[in-house]
Amino acid sequence: MIVAETILQQIGGNRFIAMTGANRFVGTENSLKFYFKMNQKMNLCVIELNSWDLYDMTFYQYSKKNLTAKEVKKETDVYNDQLQKIFTSITGLDTHL
Repeated sequence: MIVAETILQQIGGNRFIAMTGANRFVGTENSLKFYFKMNQKMNLCVIELNSWDLYDMTFYQYSKKNLTAKEVKKETDVYNDQLQKIFTSITGLDTHL
C-alpha cells in the first residue's frame, strides 16, 4: 500500500481529492484506482507503477448499469511530476488551485 499512498501524494493528496471529487480509492501493491466526478467522457482512473519505475495512467468510462469499464485513454511511462499535468490535460479537471 506504500505505492498507492505515494501515488496519491504525488498527484496532489487532499487538494486533488477536493478539486476533482475523487473517491472510492483502491490501492494495490503497485497501483491506485479511484473514481472522479465532473467529466462525462470518463470517471475512473488507474495509475500503475510499471517495470521502468514510471507510471501508466489509464482512464475509463465506468457504467454502474452494465458493470463495465471502457478504456478511453492511456498514457504510458509518466514521470511522477507529470501526473497532475496529464490528469488535467486528459480530464479537463484542475488538480489544485
